[in-house]
Amino acid sequence: MTTKASATLAKFFADKNIAKTYSSAERATSPPARALLLQAGLHSPGDGSYEILDNACGTGVVTMALIQAFKGKEEQLKVVCGDFSPRMVEAVKERISQVDGLQAEARELNGQAMEIEQNRFTHVLTNFGFQSFPEPLSGLRESIRVAKPGGTVGMTNWITAGWVPAFRLAVSRIPGAPSPLQDPLPFMTRTNRFFDVAWTRQQLEAIPEVDPTTIQIEEHTFVTTLKSEAEISELVTPMEGMLSVFTSDWSEEEQKACGEGRLLESIKQAVREEPDLVWKSLITTVRKRA
Repeated sequence: MTTKASATLAKFFADKNIAKTYSSAERATSPPARALLLQAGLHSPGDGSYEILDNACGTGVVTMALIQAFKGKEEQLKVVCGDFSPRMVEAVKERISQVDGLQAEARELNGQAMEIEQNRFTHVLTNFGFQSFPEPLSGLRESIRVAKPGGTVGMTNWITAGWVPAFRLAVSRIPGAPSPLQDPLPFMTRTNRFFDVAWTRQQLEAIPEVDPTTIQIEEHTFVTTLKSEAEISELVTPMEGMLSVFTSDWSEEEQKACGEGRLLESIKQAVREEPDLVWKSLITTVRKRA
């Protein structure tokens, strides 16, 4: 990831309203989180204890799904919610404090260099975190390091976010904007190709601690329909802080053509015309060698 893009992401996640802004994304990130728990064998917990890291936890989507899965078995569950954004951590602390009987803590955590001992967690789960990491493969290796021998590491990564077709259409309608846009979009490939099954498998197989026979990569697809202007704004408004990341490969003239709210309004119009958004992601799980 470029220095400019990394700085923009850091600024975005440091914003005082980031938790409120990001919570609107839960409509998109919750279904894959539940699919991740299913694939990781956590949808119906058995006997024994579970200590789980909700890595790059954001607003705590994975933890909320875990609470539902362990309903009536809360004593078997311990959760650490980690995120590098202090604002996110504070929001998650407040959220988990309202759940009776939950053994959980939220803490600032650099997913690429965790201050956590190795071989600790039964499960390390990262829901749409790695694609915003400056060095996502370092994050993946760290997840495997802190998992117990025989433990499960799981992650979700977008193949196509539901807003991408609207983004493409919106850009195509603005005079002076880049045309045609590359496929995949450049910001998706700066540091990784976690949307690609073969590439993801290759990276996992290259890590000595991974048991390659346990690699499971499945595609997950669902549709959301935006039925009102409020729902459209809820989707598009948080994108404003990310536009400089999405457009960092564009020329100054191209960025200027899409500035002053023109791109955001064009995206909203594209969603009005096609309110059914298709979200595709890869659900990946693997076990650490015992």
